[in-house]
Amino acid sequence: IRKALFGKVVRAYVLRRRAVTSTNYFSCQWEMSGAESAIKILSWSKIQKNMETNDTLEDPLKEVAAMQYMKRCSSTESHVLTPVEILADTKYIFVVLPLCKDGELYDRLERTKDSFEEGEAQYWFRQIAQGVNSLHQAGVCHRDISLENVLIHGGSCHIIDMGMSLRVPQHMSIASSEQTKNVLLTPQGRCGKFYYMAPEIYANREAFDPYAIDAWSA
Repeated sequence: IRKALFGKVVRAYVLRRRAVTSTNYFSCQWEMSGAESAIKILSWSKIQKNMETNDTLEDPLKEVAAMQYMKRCSSTESHVLTPVEILADTKYIFVVLPLCKDGELYDRLERTKDSFEEGEAQYWFRQIAQGVNSLHQAGVCHRDISLENVLIHGGSCHIIDMGMSLRVPQHMSIASSEQTKNVLLTPQGRCGKFYYMAPEIYANREAFDPYAIDAWSA
């Protein structure tokens, strides 16, 4: 489907086991189930190289952990894409995800001559805001909210790519009984895409509010 920084995303067809009457215990046949998924294939060697060189702030292991965490925290209407399953062998990590057949929100915008009608803009933005709220309720700062990181499937959109996310200490989470005001984290480096980047992240000099920078990007 597309290349990724540490591998690629492929379209997959889901198989199911077909019942076979056989005296051979290991006999197995498979058939198409009609379902599809996306699989993000991440290379261990590329991950290891980035750990040694720090070429990018994006961390695929952090992304996998964040997706697993959000799956435990979120409802099905969270508008944050979470994995069906995560598998691994000695060469790759396989992140099995729901297939969003309609591509990125960025692509949809390009097809409209770079301008949504107000009604459509409200329709997508409401869902993005719900997704950002789901992240923040779980104490997660995304740090890379962008049109490219929102996938569409039918009438719904879902935030993806949490490789730059930060886990805000639980006592700072807005889900806590007493909301902490003016939550600040020490500078973590410039990250995200320039056109969506909050000024304090670009400056990278002072402590920042992790929830405010996602709101800026949205």
